[in-house]
Amino acid sequence: MNGEKIVSAEPTIGYIHRAFEKLAEHRPYNQITPITDRLNYCSSPINNMGWHMTVEKLAKIEVPKRAQYMRVIIMELALWTAP
Repeated sequence: MNGEKIVSAEPTIGYIHRAFEKLAEHRPYNQITPITDRLNYCSSPINNMGWHMTVEKLAKIEVPKRAQYMRVIIMELALWTAP
């Protein structure tokens, strides 16, 4: 800094959206859901589903069709209730 001017900067990768990535690095997978809730309050179930589907794919977990349908319903309701 030189007064109010930025003279040089050193970018640090991993601090994108509220430092979610850095917070998630040091937690077990089941403690990341509350963090994904806070990324976007209007559509938090959608953020959660993205995370859970990623973990399920990595762990090769097969989700029953009924649960998949329920997820879609929850995500749709979250979009309709957003302000």
